[in-house]
Amino acid sequence: MSSAVIGINRRERTPDGIILGNNPDGPMNPRVAVLRIDDADGGPIAALVNHACHGVSLSHECTEYSADFPGVLRDVLGEATGAEVLFVQGAAGDINPRLMSWTWNNPKRLGTLLAAEAMEAYFDAVRDDTVNADLRVHEVVVDLPELLPSSEAAAEDALQELELIAQTADEAEAYWVDVRRTRIQHGLAVLRGREAPKPVKAPVSAVALTSRIAIVTAPGEVFTELGDRVLAGSPFPFTIYSGYTNGSINYIPTREAYDQGGYEVTHACQVAPEAGDELVSESVGLLVEVHERSAAAVESSLAQGE
Repeated sequence: MSSAVIGINRRERTPDGIILGNNPDGPMNPRVAVLRIDDADGGPIAALVNHACHGVSLSHECTEYSADFPGVLRDVLGEATGAEVLFVQGAAGDINPRLMSWTWNNPKRLGTLLAAEAMEAYFDAVRDDTVNADLRVHEVVVDLPELLPSSEAAAEDALQELELIAQTADEAEAYWVDVRRTRIQHGLAVLRGREAPKPVKAPVSAVALTSRIAIVTAPGEVFTELGDRVLAGSPFPFTIYSGYTNGSINYIPTREAYDQGGYEVTHACQVAPEAGDELVSESVGLLVEVHERSAAAVESSLAQGE
């Protein structure tokens, strides 16, 4: 485990509300978790690097395909270790790179910094010799509550505002106008009893690799504070948080973010304010369950060995 400050909270507070910018006082997690996998002789097989930061250092201006900074991480760390390097995105919903513009120096600088910290963790890795009879996996599909307008009046006002925005919207904004209009129209129909609510299906899984190491997943852009709460509640000494897994339900903000607004809430969010808390609770519960199963398997294996 090490840390790298390549990201920054992107929910910048301005007099006009939250914008996509830089918020140096906002939450972010510099944690770099590295899972090193060797063969029976200690030779390198793979290195799994887990960090929370949007891979967008080339910004929206870039029109070329790129692996961004994770690609540089893969190349630098792979050359130094001989291992196949895999990048697992953490809870990065509100975290952007500190450098963002269409210059190839950005992914080089950030990826090299991340690789250096991952390299320290790789070579300092502690071997896990705990007994593990079987891989333990548990997955559930959680029905998260959908985001609805606060009232019929609020929905009607929002639709009128969208019509005004649509008159001058460029192609990108026009797309979001359509998305938001459809969502609000459905929400209004729900409030009026004409349509039923549609829970948002969220597959969540926990994998116990050993009795000490686990991976927990979520299908969306989870705010980093929520990911931190899952890690803090995990009974495993070493836990990897993997967002953007098994599909995507867009952004999963904290409850507080809904009152603040901002793109992650107003544009690309399907779930209600309580959804983040439910996701954390379900994730920790799954980790506890697979931990108990793994511990029971270890005890059984030790008893049989005796």
